[in-house]
Amino acid sequence: MRGIGKQVSQLRVVLLTLCALALTVMPARAVMTDRYLVGLKLRAFEAAWDAQPNDDKRREAAAILEPLAFSFLSGNLSRAAQLLDQARFILVEVPESNRWAQALVVRVPQTLVDAKTRQVKGKLAWIYKPQGMVPSDAVMHLVESGKPLSAPCKVSDLADANQDFTAVLPEGTMPGPYALAYEVRVGANPLATGKVSLWVVEDLPAKLARLESLAGEVAKLPPSVGRSTWQLLHGRLKQAVQGKDLETEYPLGRWLAELPGAVEDLKAGKVWPSPTAPGPLWLALPMGATDKVVRVEGAQRDGKTPLTCVVALHGAGGSENLFCEGHGALAPKLAAQKGWLFISPLNGPTDDMLEKLSAWHPIDKSRVVTVGHSMGAANATAWAARKPEQLRAVAALGGGGRAGKGEVWQKLPYFVGVGDKDFALKSAKSLAEALGQAGNPSVTLKIYPGLEHLTVVQACLVDVFAFFDQALKK
Repeated sequence: MRGIGKQVSQLRVVLLTLCALALTVMPARAVMTDRYLVGLKLRAFEAAWDAQPNDDKRREAAAILEPLAFSFLSGNLSRAAQLLDQARFILVEVPESNRWAQALVVRVPQTLVDAKTRQVKGKLAWIYKPQGMVPSDAVMHLVESGKPLSAPCKVSDLADANQDFTAVLPEGTMPGPYALAYEVRVGANPLATGKVSLWVVEDLPAKLARLESLAGEVAKLPPSVGRSTWQLLHGRLKQAVQGKDLETEYPLGRWLAELPGAVEDLKAGKVWPSPTAPGPLWLALPMGATDKVVRVEGAQRDGKTPLTCVVALHGAGGSENLFCEGHGALAPKLAAQKGWLFISPLNGPTDDMLEKLSAWHPIDKSRVVTVGHSMGAANATAWAARKPEQLRAVAALGGGGRAGKGEVWQKLPYFVGVGDKDFALKSAKSLAEALGQAGNPSVTLKIYPGLEHLTVVQACLVDVFAFFDQALKK
């Protein structure tokens, strides 16, 4: 116990030091970074990783990301975004003279746009301090079909403050999804481009008011997955309308269209959302005083056939969206290929989570496996210790917690995956060793050369699903 306390103390010192550095070395240019923007950089890096077959290039990129986990956990999101870009530049060809343009971003917190006004408000900003010389004639502007939608903003004007903008979408823009494009240019040469996903809505104020009136009716209904889910989606819609930062591009337009009709289904006692509805789906499972939020993807569902279930547990600072959109979005794709249900809960599992989920769609409770990363790996091990009968196999990536003694550790197949540059390498090795000492004959420890805490997940998910396949066949 003394050794564990010492490790926790050392980690606390590291995190406090990183927080202090984040405050004392703020860039001269005002930066604007949030989880959503870091998520964009993460997905761009992981797409480049997936497209790069050269292992030497991958290891070089992974080396740059060694400080990433601590940058994120210490709240230095600007540094995290910069590290992801620097690693991506190893994997894809971006001329060094143009790399500064990757630090520019357009941020639109209110992504629901009224079709009558067609008005969009946002900010032009730096996501991190760019390295290298920024040309004095560089401009940034919104575009529509290759034509300017707004007056160009001189990049030099963003040196000390973010710039607010108001743009009006072209007349005749139809309701539905809309991609707001932007460009960074020097003369006629575009250096960087990007898009912001919007949703244009007919009679937006009236539809929002209608939902507010329905919310009282929903609150009076008996507890159910449908009632809790309705309240979850309505709450996230309200946050979006208020311009609050949401960490991903939720299907707000779809929710806005579906929620009014869902009230009648709930009143009639029907199962909603439909178990056969295409993903991604966000559900809220009623747990008494609180609800458990889970994201559902993977196999097509018929609402009747019990499915093998993969439960993905995110690490510290993550959410139910991380395994579905990060790590190359690979885990839900692999689950879909095998015909398995894929669920990712927010903040770990609860002992009755599977039971609650089964009220929405049948699960083959003899075929449930779990994969966790970092803190999620520790949550997976803790779950196995509490309720071993609920699991057929566990994959612990970049961590894993502590295995004690007892019959559970002798029978439950375990995959422990970690990079040799991961700060959790020692912890992962200790877990595998403890499982072996407990008499477990089905422990796989795989150490991936040149990888750190983040990249190891995308690198080993194919191995993890192959391991699950073998465990389920036994």
